[in-house]
Amino acid sequence: MNILNKYIPNIELVKFTEEKEKEYASFMPYVFDELDYYEQEVGHDVDLRYMLIRVNGQERLIQFLDNICVMYYYNEEKALVIRYLELDQAFNIKKVNYGDYTIENDGDTMYFTDEKTGIIHNFDYIKRDHADSEGFDADAVYSQFNPDQDCHLHLVYPLLDRRDGRMYSFHLNDPVRVIFEDKLSSKKSSKLNFRELEAYVKYEFDTYDSLPYFKLVTMREFGIRKMLKEDVVSLQQSDKIKRYFRIHSIDSNNQIHINFAFGEFLNEDELKKKLESYHFQMEVPDFIIDIYNQDYEEYMEDGFIVEYLREFDEKYQKETGLSLLKSK
Repeated sequence: MNILNKYIPNIELVKFTEEKEKEYASFMPYVFDELDYYEQEVGHDVDLRYMLIRVNGQERLIQFLDNICVMYYYNEEKALVIRYLELDQAFNIKKVNYGDYTIENDGDTMYFTDEKTGIIHNFDYIKRDHADSEGFDADAVYSQFNPDQDCHLHLVYPLLDRRDGRMYSFHLNDPVRVIFEDKLSSKKSSKLNFRELEAYVKYEFDTYDSLPYFKLVTMREFGIRKMLKEDVVSLQQSDKIKRYFRIHSIDSNNQIHINFAFGEFLNEDELKKKLESYHFQMEVPDFIIDIYNQDYEEYMEDGFIVEYLREFDEKYQKETGLSLLKSK
């Protein structure tokens, strides 16, 4: 990903004077509540550690509970905001929440948990070795996992590799492959086996370039009798149709095999209903796209704050031998 970051906040350390102590006295009950709760969680005493920084003119009190960074500040509506950043020892963000989504980063992969549905999302970009006949030379893979039903969904969207690395929602709403992995946690191998999985590939037909296939799909959906009474365009109410055919297998040359005449297929509405039954969705959420494109300002800002804290901690350790992320 080669995205030019448009947002760089100004961050500076604020000296904690007596005046500042009085100014932030109203925050301290929350600070001590967080400390007490954390000590109960870990079962031992934890040092009271906090500092004050200014981000684009806005002051924030930051409390350190081992690897958890708690930020206190007033937003534009003058409401108190308390936010949590879970960090690793290298000051990388491991876990953070933004409204409906909690982001977790294990170093290689970023996961997005929808707090309303419990669905875990993942988004990946894969550059192909060669472009296909339509010029697509990359794929976006959007995965979703429903832990309650133990089911994974993988949606594959073909893309043209962009030098700026940006993603756009109108490229991420019409997948060409749909792969369900059911009862994944009970399987010994995560290797995709299309004889065991439920996987579909998209085909589009029209009355100009693919009329025989258009007629065959129409016949399978409406029957030969209706086709004798009405033309196929009237039955389909369009001269273009899109269907998702069940994949039978993929050979060593990566060629997909389906049973076009008798195999299972779904129209778009049927596929969406199937996805909805697992609380899955067809389109990549804007929130995930914004995070990937580095357009979500709050997430970018947190990254810069953590980088600032990392640099501060390096100096702090040299001077004191202590770390912000570890109690004495």
